[in-house]
Amino acid sequence: MITTAQGVAKEQRMPMPQVSNRPDDSSAEKAQASFLDHYFYPFLERYGYKWSRETRRSQQIKGIDGTLTLAGTTRTVDEKGAFHYINAELDTFSFEILSKQKEKDIGWFVDDSHVTDYYFVTWPYAKCEFRIQGKRGRVHQCANQMNPRLLTEKSFTVIEGMLISKISIFKMLEHYGWNRQKLIDEANLLRAERRYGYSRSGCDDFGFFYSASNNNQTKNYHGKRYAEEPINLLIKKSKLAELARGIYLICPEGVGVIKDNRIIPTVNHQENVNVR
Repeated sequence: MITTAQGVAKEQRMPMPQVSNRPDDSSAEKAQASFLDHYFYPFLERYGYKWSRETRRSQQIKGIDGTLTLAGTTRTVDEKGAFHYINAELDTFSFEILSKQKEKDIGWFVDDSHVTDYYFVTWPYAKCEFRIQGKRGRVHQCANQMNPRLLTEKSFTVIEGMLISKISIFKMLEHYGWNRQKLIDEANLLRAERRYGYSRSGCDDFGFFYSASNNNQTKNYHGKRYAEEPINLLIKKSKLAELARGIYLICPEGVGVIKDNRIIPTVNHQENVNVR
């Protein structure tokens, strides 16, 4: 997850080795899932919601980490975290459009096989163990040095999370003329033209970021490098907050509620959760 190309350039002046972010993501996701199961979902259950963690791989690959049920109505939830920029105080969140993978090229945000109703997007904060000359590092130093693969449930201090319906994000994008196919077409164009880094969309609320691998075509690129070369849609946190049905600060001591609309709409306010 990256805010702007300029911000990346300030933090990453030296080329970085080509790595895959999948193992890191998987380990961090498991650690966060454990944290949320202990400290967040029981909080929702006090208000009548029932949470069920999905453990079947066949369902997880469809974008289902669990389900929330209220009064007989169930919604699927996909948890997404900014694990590569822990403690970084980001003002955006990344939604994957394209990514080079063994199975397929399409990213999870525009994948037709995903049946996600809600995203629970998170900005994690964790204990900083990075030290310089025996002193604990500052927040930005921790953000650069934190290894998501080493995270455990006990690593997290606070998780800021927003529960956002998938359809609301697509409706916002379509309002500005960006439907699913146009997002994919733009990402393919960025890849064809090798336009690494940040690209504008014509709207201040979102843009694209193309992360490079380590090759001769990227000598002027200063972001983190991943073998998957993901192309993400960056949406401003402020815009996501407008769309969110719930915004929470979650820590072992309790849950702070910033915004709390009815997560599962009533019968008279049902959302169309099918996105194609």
